[in-house]
Amino acid sequence: MKECQFQTKLIHLINTNYGIALKYQETGTTRTGIPDIIAGINGKIVFIECKTNRGVVSDIQEKQIQKLKKKVTPYVYVVRPNTLELLIKELDKIKEDLWE
Repeated sequence: MKECQFQTKLIHLINTNYGIALKYQETGTTRTGIPDIIAGINGKIVFIECKTNRGVVSDIQEKQIQKLKKKVTPYVYVVRPNTLELLIKELDKIKEDLWE
């Protein structure tokens, strides 16, 4: 599955079952390395970087992920098709306010 197909599937999943998800579009004037999806679930902001099963997180993406976790929210994830079920469990916790 291509990364863009996976993003579309994940956005639909979140919008249908959890809250609202938006695709972050990088342009020439936006910050590089921001995760692909920004979601709001149960009053919490969630950042999700989508990768293929073989995709690699770049250094700038890793730096942004760590910065977001430190300064904004603990809900920052890198997800692949083969780890989607783990993300769904995390989203369920956030939706039900059970995340610790």
